[in-house]
Amino acid sequence: MTLRAVTDPALLSLYGIGACAMGAFVAVYNAIGFRLTAAPFLLGAGAAGAVFLVYPVGTLSSTLSGRLADRYGRRAVMPFGCLLTAAGLLLTLPDRLPVVVLGLAVMTAGFFWTHGVASGWVPVRAHAAGLPAGQAASLYLFFYYAGSSIFGSLSGTAWSLGAWPAVVTLAFAFVVLSGLLATGLRRVPALIPASPPARQPAGATH
Repeated sequence: MTLRAVTDPALLSLYGIGACAMGAFVAVYNAIGFRLTAAPFLLGAGAAGAVFLVYPVGTLSSTLSGRLADRYGRRAVMPFGCLLTAAGLLLTLPDRLPVVVLGLAVMTAGFFWTHGVASGWVPVRAHAAGLPAGQAASLYLFFYYAGSSIFGSLSGTAWSLGAWPAVVTLAFAFVVLSGLLATGLRRVPALIPASPPARQPAGATH
């Protein structure tokens, strides 16, 4: 069962999306304090930490993405989250505090959009493939937190090498990988389960 759960092409793509998206997200938030306490902003630690107040935007975006996925299908909705994340990253580059905060909010919304669709898709795909949904979901979380630990920790090296532009470049690369995997899911054949899982959305695709 474990071998099948790591050979299904759609599940593998979803694991990769979770790892790359989380890696980019953690990389940015690991380093944003350095950016805001350095010139030209020179914020105190408390003020710099206040940027985490943009997190509730992610709750709204994940809820919206779920509704749109039910209506239009996960394959159509997923890439938009990657585009939103990339746009938010680019907005953090100018040395203007309101624009940086807006960029973080947009990036956060894009990340939770992507993660919300991916994490909800994993058990549905596993069920359609005849795999235990819990096992597939556990593997998704494994890759998700591996991306956080491994990819996210690279932000310190990036900051040392090239400050904030290097961090954005690193995160942007992971977001591009997420987008490529999300786009590639359009070419993976859908599976039709023998019997639908409980509370299966009528318009969902697998």
